[in-house]
Amino acid sequence: MTRVILERLIAARIVLAILAALSIIILSAMIPAFAQDAQPNLPSGNNCTEGEVIDSSTPEDAKRKFEAAGYSNVVITSKGCDNFWHATAVKDGMPVNVVLAPDGLVLTEGN
Repeated sequence: MTRVILERLIAARIVLAILAALSIIILSAMIPAFAQDAQPNLPSGNNCTEGEVIDSSTPEDAKRKFEAAGYSNVVITSKGCDNFWHATAVKDGMPVNVVLAPDGLVLTEGN
């Protein structure tokens, strides 16, 4: 009788080990892209409508302006065809979404 119980315990441990390994594999595949170095989503000429002109500002330019406005840990996320730069940052210890307008105005984005 103890042999049967021992065999069942061993089988249960094997099944649990397999499930744990599968869980790790599945979860590692689900790690979001922002865990890696994020690259800003920059518009190409094909995404903009007629008449929209992309200016020559760069992610580095935008980051400097966000930092000059008092934000830290700035991560540029995108630039629209309207030349607004979007980013995540930290201000006063709190994470925020921010936007830089073409005229240089830095604003916090709402939900």
